[in-house]
Amino acid sequence: MVHIPENKDKDQNAKITPTMPIKIPELEGYFGGKGGSGVYQNIINLIPPHKRFAVPFLGHCGITRNILPATTTLVNDIDPAVIRHWTDYYNSNPFGRNKNGTLDDMWFHNLHWEVFLTYYKFDQSDSFIYWDPPYPKKTRKSNHQYTFEMTDDDHVTLLSRLLGFKKAMQAISTYDNPLYQEMLGGAGWNKKSFQARTRQGVATETVYFNYPPLHGCTTTNISVTTIKRGNISN
Repeated sequence: MVHIPENKDKDQNAKITPTMPIKIPELEGYFGGKGGSGVYQNIINLIPPHKRFAVPFLGHCGITRNILPATTTLVNDIDPAVIRHWTDYYNSNPFGRNKNGTLDDMWFHNLHWEVFLTYYKFDQSDSFIYWDPPYPKKTRKSNHQYTFEMTDDDHVTLLSRLLGFKKAMQAISTYDNPLYQEMLGGAGWNKKSFQARTRQGVATETVYFNYPPLHGCTTTNISVTTIKRGNISN
């Protein structure tokens, strides 16, 4: 675990940083990084204000690189190369540059996501967790393989864990599929779908989230269902 010291004067709203985003050259082109035009913007605009921002599957996360920093950012990836490139970037760049959108209070972890969840009390009302796991293989247009893949059973375990949280605000990206529709849609989660350009052409990205759509959020392609938090169970 590597800690980047905190700057307590930062804005806490979930907005896109108005200046240059973070770019890590070694991770440019990372598969599923959400860095494409219109992708991270659509997702960040769905994220409500929060004080703690957590990302269990970091990769080259375009959300983390472009969102206005929270008070504390907790990030994790099972791939040691990913964490090494992120920490190398921060070791070679000055901190405390809120005007440039840098993340000042950032904790890096190289763990399996289930172990990462044991490190902190994530289920807090001021916490936001953004999940971007490897998409289910059957939904992908390419044959790309991650260094650390997930099976369908792994996705069931992951979604069950998400549904166990009662207070934390959460969103998860995927290509829509019956498993997510059944487990998250069936639990009353909302979703938004939008078109995104990928290496294989245009694809439909879907984000499921467990809180009401923010004011001004378009209802196009969005399934709005009243969230019944009391009915969410492991």
